[in-house]
Amino acid sequence: MRQMKLGVFLSMGGNYLSTRRRQGGSISGWDLSDFQRVAVKAEQAKFDAVFMSSGGSLFSQSQGGDAVRLLIALARVTNRIGLVAPACCDYSDPYGLAGSFSSLAHISRGRAGWNPGTENNNDRSILTERTRDYIDLVTSLWAMWEVEDGSNDLPGAIDKSNRLDAEVMSRIAYDHPVLVQNILSDRDIELAARSAEVVLVRQKNKQQARLFYSKLKEQAINFGKRPSQLKIVSCVVPVVAETTEAAHEKYHLLKESLNAVKGFESFNSDLDNESTTESRLQQVLPEWFDHNCFKNASIESISGLMDVESVSLRGLNDSGHRVVIGTPKQVADQLEEWFIGEAADGFVIIPPYFPGGFDAFVELVVPELKFRNLFRAEYEGVTLRDHLGLMRPVNDLAKRMIQFSLSCSFSY
Repeated sequence: MRQMKLGVFLSMGGNYLSTRRRQGGSISGWDLSDFQRVAVKAEQAKFDAVFMSSGGSLFSQSQGGDAVRLLIALARVTNRIGLVAPACCDYSDPYGLAGSFSSLAHISRGRAGWNPGTENNNDRSILTERTRDYIDLVTSLWAMWEVEDGSNDLPGAIDKSNRLDAEVMSRIAYDHPVLVQNILSDRDIELAARSAEVVLVRQKNKQQARLFYSKLKEQAINFGKRPSQLKIVSCVVPVVAETTEAAHEKYHLLKESLNAVKGFESFNSDLDNESTTESRLQQVLPEWFDHNCFKNASIESISGLMDVESVSLRGLNDSGHRVVIGTPKQVADQLEEWFIGEAADGFVIIPPYFPGGFDAFVELVVPELKFRNLFRAEYEGVTLRDHLGLMRPVNDLAKRMIQFSLSCSFSY
């Protein structure tokens, strides 16, 4: 039975506003333990993956080094959940990038994912072509390294009855990273159909989402892919509470918080003036905020705070992400409607605030999805490809290299 895929978005760029002090009265940004706590909770709920970004949006890109290092740290406290990081093709050295993600794949035992992209939007046709070539190079490097390691299991390429070949194939072979792609323009659709295995979209209209879903799956067939081997995942901001009224009240408070943050950022230059800061804080922050918590804070710390409760500065903005509001049943209904209606294969959850927003979804909505048999009760395997139901790709270059090396060895 078809079941939806679920991921959670985490930003390395801060973008959280705390409503309380940390223990001891200090104010600081997210640290490693915060990310680890979310990753462990997501794994306990059987989520498919954690999607990391260096910026405040899932659709922002970066050089990827910091994100990969953080995911390696998360790999050490988790066992099953997938770990996906962005790395921008504009700046990253393809050999270094391929090595970093290959290391992540090995350390995590096949749970890595790579989200390639570009920050330059001047000419999408040229940039998309360059991204395609970049992806081909990186995946070819992965394939060559698998060949050199003797761990690429390609049907028909190796005679397993041969003792030496059998020894080679007995080595553990971890899947190379899953390719994840954002859709930023029409030019990206062809690239996604050709190269991607997971596609991230931000859509609010169900009918448009269904048309896009159908179009992309059809294009994937033209590139020799099975439709099931391309997962289309929609970004969703869930605001959930025990009652409909409480959910809408929570949404209203979150919108107030976002407006307060925008107002706070507007007087960055006043922070050195204590009297001005205090008076302005009273004006821009809602009454339910602890104003004294922010009195002596800098703009850098306030823009990246995380404590018992924190509000996302990006989760409720106008970036196009779909917001679903309601009780656990109502939120599950909205997700099920898109999933059953083939508007999406799953969802990346962008919690509107941490940790309460994520906890509410895991504790209230996920059990409802499992009760309806829309989401897994247990992991199907150990790798990210296992979770997503993706086959291990066979790289034609790697296959030719293996066949060539074997033919040469038999000629002596």
